[in-house]
Amino acid sequence: MAFINPMVFAATSAFMQIRAGAAQRRRYEEQARWKKINGSIEAAKHREQGVSILRQMNESLASVVAGAEASGVVAFQGSAQDRATFRVMAPGMEDFKSTSRNAELAMLGAAAQARDLQAAGKQAYLAGVAGAMGTLAGSAQQQQQLRLQSLQNEQQIAVANLGNDQQIE
Repeated sequence: MAFINPMVFAATSAFMQIRAGAAQRRRYEEQARWKKINGSIEAAKHREQGVSILRQMNESLASVVAGAEASGVVAFQGSAQDRATFRVMAPGMEDFKSTSRNAELAMLGAAAQARDLQAAGKQAYLAGVAGAMGTLAGSAQQQQQLRLQSLQNEQQIAVANLGNDQQIE
């Protein structure tokens, strides 16, 4: 059977550790990409709610104006203006601002989660590289210890042979 240098096994193991770290990094990157996409979808839903609120406000204002005109009141003065301002515009704008903030928060939250996942991916890759370096260093150290032990054994044999040669003479 042919002898295979243990460093070949160590190098193979190190290579696989780096590949595993890189694969983990790609998985984290993919999760980060989906977080950003989901954040965009969530933000779009909030923006859609905001548009719906603005449409409802427009319909309500049209109703206030039409009601004022129908009753012979000037549309944007006195009680008609108060009704438009305090019962339609103010609450509607608050709701619209809230949906706008929610959209922004959805994007910011998704971006933060994506950054965390990307950082985790980088750490996974670095852990793979560190593991590979540790494997190679450990194998090199083991090889060095074996060489040192072999040299010590050779020296002991040489000393023993020298002693035997001196006894024979």
